[in-house]
Amino acid sequence: MSPSCIRGSRPGHWSSAPPSRARPRRGQSQHPRVDKEKVVKWLFGDKNKKRGADKNALDQLTLQQLGAAGANLGKPTDIVNYLYVPAQQQAQAAGAELRQAGFTVEVRPAATGSNWLALARIDLVPSPENIRLLRERFEGLAARFGGEYDGWEAAVTQ
Repeated sequence: MSPSCIRGSRPGHWSSAPPSRARPRRGQSQHPRVDKEKVVKWLFGDKNKKRGADKNALDQLTLQQLGAAGANLGKPTDIVNYLYVPAQQQAQAAGAELRQAGFTVEVRPAATGSNWLALARIDLVPSPENIRLLRERFEGLAARFGGEYDGWEAAVTQ
């Protein structure tokens, strides 16, 4: 048996030692039940606990990439925001607020899972300050409606 990490003898522990040859008792499963969601969070981190500095750094990187692609960052451009919430009613309510603020909103089921997407577009100069304000608005909506703000994208406007 290779010395790579394998299941240890105690639940929740991993060991490089080979497992014991003990047989499970009658009625016991040979493999303990593992909460896959906890394992994924342990391995890759909880995507809902991203640090604000990381998000701001990603926003800055996106702006740099837009500039490198030839975008004129001083001109208004189509900025698309992705807000996911658990139910259609919440998506409609978030969409109504965004429409009042000048966004064009499309509410539809998310491509995967059971969430609903409020896809919000606005023509805006993609300045660092405007992007920061967009993020604050959408993260606030996500918190209020129990959802997630999955970021933004923008067209390359020359």
